[in-house]
Amino acid sequence: MNIANVVSDLLQFNECVTIPEFGAFVVNPASAQIDMSKNKFTPPGKKLSFNKNITNNDGLLASAIAENEGISYEDAVHYIKAFVAQLKEDLKSKEIFELHSVGTFYYSHDKLLRFEPENQEGFGGFGLEVFHLAPLSANSGEGKEAVVMHPAIVPTATQYVNKTGTWGKVGWGLAVIPLLAYLVWVPTQSGVLNQNRNFQLSNLNPFKSTPCEEYVARQVGLSEIDLADNKLLYSDFDESTYQFSVAETTNVVMETPKEVAVKMRYQIIGGCFSDKANAARLVSRLQNQGYEAKIFDKKGRLYRVTYGGFASQKEARKALKEVKRNANASAWLYRMKK
Repeated sequence: MNIANVVSDLLQFNECVTIPEFGAFVVNPASAQIDMSKNKFTPPGKKLSFNKNITNNDGLLASAIAENEGISYEDAVHYIKAFVAQLKEDLKSKEIFELHSVGTFYYSHDKLLRFEPENQEGFGGFGLEVFHLAPLSANSGEGKEAVVMHPAIVPTATQYVNKTGTWGKVGWGLAVIPLLAYLVWVPTQSGVLNQNRNFQLSNLNPFKSTPCEEYVARQVGLSEIDLADNKLLYSDFDESTYQFSVAETTNVVMETPKEVAVKMRYQIIGGCFSDKANAARLVSRLQNQGYEAKIFDKKGRLYRVTYGGFASQKEARKALKEVKRNANASAWLYRMKK
């Protein structure tokens, strides 16, 4: 079992990961930086630090180890205690301990515990990398600007020569041709000057087909009928001599479209129990508090109780903060595999 990989994975989705009885890793946002002395550009990202004063077990690390290894929560807690004991022993004897893919612990000259992240440029740079740029200087040339790359910073002044060659004139001419063609096309094809046409702003786009104008049917004159004319009524008309057929009513059943099931990949775990009855009692208590709680699943010998599921990580993290602040500080976020 490699606890370093578990810690590294948890830091991708959590701002704080605690190793009980040792300390906590904290992820803080870091803005972009420019080092002019080294021509170095660092993108925005996150900085990883270590706080030795946060030692309480919040259940996050133990639950992740229990899930990855298929063991009980209690066994995961015992494993963490053994790992911390070995870590402290190595620091005492070697004065250094490396947590792979996370960072290195060591004692300074004044016997203080220090932590150095493995990635010095930032923890999670949003896909961006640190880069360097060599300064540019310009030397005047014949009819054009000569640019020279220098490995060090050399203050130079850029000089421009006001000289336009034949190819420059040709380029300006080619750039003006499309503009002249468009100015000719607007009054002739767009319909802006046609008062009888329903003009729209989209008609000014030469690359978009103009929709056909809506056809309005002409009104046909109907002959008027004088309902008061006695010739239209017959005194011998008897309704009983006529039978009117009524079409049978057909019941039309409209099929209600099925709702697309949204997979709640993010679950806020409130507790893990080896006894299902204890898990059910927690579910009942959380439901009375207004949460959509349920027994989420059984991992190994543990029944996991969730406060509710969410489709997006942003909503889940927001709800987790509310739960930690108002109900359960040991609640943690579980992400289901796709």
